[in-house]
Amino acid sequence: MERGEPPGRGRARLAHRVDRRGHEQRRGGRADAGEQRRDRAARAREHDRARDGHGGERESCRIESRQHASHQIGGELPARMVARQRRDVAREDHLGGHRGEEELRAEETATAKTVEETRHLALLRYVTVRMQGDMDIVDPLIDDYLTRLAGSPDPVEAEMRRYADERDGFPIVGQTLGTLLAQYALVVKARRIFEVGSGFGYSAFWFARVLEPGGTVTLTDFDRENLDRARAWLAKAGLLDRCRFESAGDGLEALARSEPGLDAVFLDGEKAEYPKALAIALPKLRAGGLVLANSALWGGAVARGESDAATAGLREYTRLIFGSEGIVSTIVPIRDGLAITWKR
Repeated sequence: MERGEPPGRGRARLAHRVDRRGHEQRRGGRADAGEQRRDRAARAREHDRARDGHGGERESCRIESRQHASHQIGGELPARMVARQRRDVAREDHLGGHRGEEELRAEETATAKTVEETRHLALLRYVTVRMQGDMDIVDPLIDDYLTRLAGSPDPVEAEMRRYADERDGFPIVGQTLGTLLAQYALVVKARRIFEVGSGFGYSAFWFARVLEPGGTVTLTDFDRENLDRARAWLAKAGLLDRCRFESAGDGLEALARSEPGLDAVFLDGEKAEYPKALAIALPKLRAGGLVLANSALWGGAVARGESDAATAGLREYTRLIFGSEGIVSTIVPIRDGLAITWKR
């Protein structure tokens, strides 16, 4: 935005513009459809943060070079987004009338007020970088669509999801990301997969069901009850012969003891330890293997520059996978972000 323009004016115009085009009802439906998903995601992240032991209040931290541009953590929008919004404001509405700058200014007072109202929260996700609470990495409407496409391949999978909801949003990867994990296992023709932080076996379910005969996925978790429940569910799904269970305890210690030649390592444990996990995983991985790290975007916290230990660990992990030789990495903005690292 131009410096001479009061903060929030462009956002107010855009919000009003969307209303004028008749999108309000559709946006409201999107917000309603996503409210429960945001609640579940927030509970899941709180569960993860409690497990990490870093649920305290966050403070802002200085952004290091080569990590994030200023517009990603401040209140200003990228220039290309501002330009796109200005083009949207200049377009004619569905009634055929052109709304110029003076007409828009005349309605600023009423429009600015509506921007702050609850009914515009879904729209505001695309207008401002700073968030009120945790961010939907994928718009709820698209997330619901992708979830319906993924479907449920087995009644056991549906039972596991219901159990996660009953446990106040126990964090699981969900159907869309589960399908993607299974696809990566197929792409690298995985026979040996190692999980750091398996919970009650939901991600292992997706890996195990695509493994060829003789292939195995190794499960680890601090909680013995989680592993016992994983064993029961995977047996019910007919996948137990493709699963190995480490004793309850530190998954990184178990990974360090594993034999080299792994095809894939899935990280979903304590986020503060992701950099350490990468250092352990890469020597254990075969050339052409993958490190798949869940929750790499952490509800937008990594972009906002939050300073808790979990977020700092994820930012350092991201710096390492994008700045180290011998690996190629990307982050897919699905669910809470999946970091994919391929070893040369």
